Amino acid sequence: MKEESPIVIIDNYGDDEFSCYSPNDISSSVSQCVKRGFNYDVINTEFVFDSVEEAKELLTFYFGEQEEIVNKTRLEYKVVAYTKTIH
Repeated sequence: MKEESPIVIIDNYGDDEFSCYSPNDISSSVSQCVKRGFNYDVINTEFVFDSVEEAKELLTFYFGEQEEIVNKTRLEYKVVAYTKTIH
C-alpha cells in the first residue's frame, strides 16, 4: 500500500433485524478495529423483498429454517465502514 492511502473495510455491524435471524453472532468487532486505529461509521440500510416468501427464502438460505419467524418484507440491516489512512 502507498503511504497516505486509505484503507476502507465494510462489514456487518450487527444489532439489527437481519442479524437477529442468525443462530451465531455475525456482528463485527468494533472494539478490535478501533484498537487497531480505525475510525468507523455505522450505515443504516435495509433489505426490501417483494414478498414475505422471498424474505423467508433468502433468510433460510443464509441462516437455516426461518419459516415460522419471518413475517415482513423490510428488514433493518446495519453495516459498518472502517477507515484508516496509512502513514
